[in-house]
Amino acid sequence: MGISGALAFQAVPNVFVGAELRYLRSYSGLGLDRFEGQALFLEPTFHAKLSDNLSISAAFSTQIAGRSDEASGRQLDLDNFSGHQAKLTIFYEF
Repeated sequence: MGISGALAFQAVPNVFVGAELRYLRSYSGLGLDRFEGQALFLEPTFHAKLSDNLSISAAFSTQIAGRSDEASGRQLDLDNFSGHQAKLTIFYEF
């Protein structure tokens, strides 16, 4: 389960930069039986429209806070979530 919010602005024509903040929680089982951990990610984002048919988006998120039910002494929940995530998307419309 999670919730996120993002803000972006147009830096130059057809180029947008922004940031997203995501809060995620991990549970075991389909019925959310037992809480396993939580994590907070900060993610800079980038989107550019290269032509009428081609666009590209990129994001790189870093876990900035978290807590695992298994190892409560650590600052991050690396048991249930990764420390970093990268995403590159290329859009082609035809």
